[in-house]
Formats: sequence, structure tokens, C-alpha cells
Amino acid sequence: MFEAFERGDRVEISYLSDRSGGEVSRTGTVLQVPESEGKRGFFVQTDEDQLTGVMGGRVYSLSVGTEDGDRTVQRKTYLGDLEDVTAA
Repeated sequence: MFEAFERGDRVEISYLSDRSGGEVSRTGTVLQVPESEGKRGFFVQTDEDQLTGVMGGRVYSLSVGTEDGDRTVQRKTYLGDLEDVTAA
């Protein structure tokens, strides 16, 4: 599913919301594709300090911040099960 995308591509991630039960989507720029450089997970930057990650068919929201000069994940929230990833 992720093979068609590379770092810098604009994509839309659609998922079945765990909260509302409906399909929701988030759009952003690809930061990491699975299997590239031995990495796991598909990560998209949706805002300056907000990422959307797909791991094992599940979609997560990741809030990032800076700690001792390094970017770190401050909070991870499960959003729902992945439906699709398409070019935006």
C-alpha cells in the first residue's frame, strides 16, 4: 500500500474513527515510508508539531515537541483502523 509513496509526497490517510465510527481523513506530507532505511511505520506530517502514523493497519496521532534540542513524541493517540492512503 505504501510502495507508491516516497518522502515529500502529499497524501491523504483515511481511517474508520474509533471515536465517531465514521470515515475520517487527514492530509499531509510523507516523512517516512516503511522498509525505507529499515524503518517501521508510515508517518505523515499534518501540522508543525502533529504527525499521523500508520502502524500495523492502525492510525495514530502523534504530538511532537522538543526536549533537550531533539524532537520527541510527547503524546500518541489511537485514531482508528486504516481504510486507505491516496495521493492528495
